[in-house]
Amino acid sequence: MADLESQADEEIGAAGHPRDHDLTERAQLRGHMAVAWNMLRANLPVVAARMQALIAERPASGATWASLTAESEVLRDHLEYLRDRGHPLPGDPALLAPMMAAMLSMFGYAVLTAGERGPAAGDDEIVDALTGLLLHGLAGPGGERTGPGRG
Repeated sequence: MADLESQADEEIGAAGHPRDHDLTERAQLRGHMAVAWNMLRANLPVVAARMQALIAERPASGATWASLTAESEVLRDHLEYLRDRGHPLPGDPALLAPMMAAMLSMFGYAVLTAGERGPAAGDDEIVDALTGLLLHGLAGPGGERTGPGRG
């Protein structure tokens, strides 16, 4: 896992990785998602073993939460930067970053271990869809919709 983290850090230039990335800009968010996706794909045996080990932990161990928070520190830092500058976020960066990591890691694990049963989508399509979902959510770029049945 340390090697995996080092590889990801090297790919995004973590040593000089600026805190001020604006994850509300599609290109910057996509860049982060692409690095993470490529890391999952390139290290699938390690990722699968880690996922299985976390699932095997006893429920109250906190191991999965600890893993998600550690793996999403860069995202949390970027989100805190946005929050500190007054950018509205849908929640606390300490929650949002692990949520993003959970979506990426579980989806990546499911897709990359599915073999022929997996989606026909290529890596770029997957990264684009993930980026769009994280960037705009289900409401789309126009924001929340109101109306009958939409409370």
